[in-house]
Amino acid sequence: MKKRQITGKLFFVLLGCLAFSGCNMGIELDKELFDQKWAAWEEQGLVNYTMRYYENGPAIAGMTHIVFVRDNVINEIESLDGTTLYNLEHPPKNMSTNLRMVKSISELYIMINKIYEANPDKNIEIKYNSDFHYPEYIRIPPNNPYGSVGTDNNIIRISEFIPLTAETEE
Repeated sequence: MKKRQITGKLFFVLLGCLAFSGCNMGIELDKELFDQKWAAWEEQGLVNYTMRYYENGPAIAGMTHIVFVRDNVINEIESLDGTTLYNLEHPPKNMSTNLRMVKSISELYIMINKIYEANPDKNIEIKYNSDFHYPEYIRIPPNNPYGSVGTDNNIIRISEFIPLTAETEE
């Protein structure tokens, strides 16, 4: 009988811990690896590229965009059907939250670093691309100073990354 009571109490403690996010669950950011990957990204000098950018979180409901970066600045954002949603030369007067949240690779590294510096105990999960050293998958916990609020994580996925050279831009 006592074993059953202890097991039941343990279950409710774990359930409460999950419900209120009181437990430090997740993967702690490996800051040394993060700094190495960031330096490797910067050393490549890739400032012109396209990528597929997916983000899901409290402010963004699973949006995927094609992002064109020139000179390390987002030049254009397209929807998956090819509709231009943002153009640097003709920016919209009122940019949606979805588009304001889209970041270049360098901006992502800066944002993650700021979140980490503000609270090193936050469990930020990152998976890196082995060829170009950019974050392919990022999970940012809720209630951070530069991203999501509430109880949901922000998930960012970068795929179909294509570095552009003078030849591929023509």
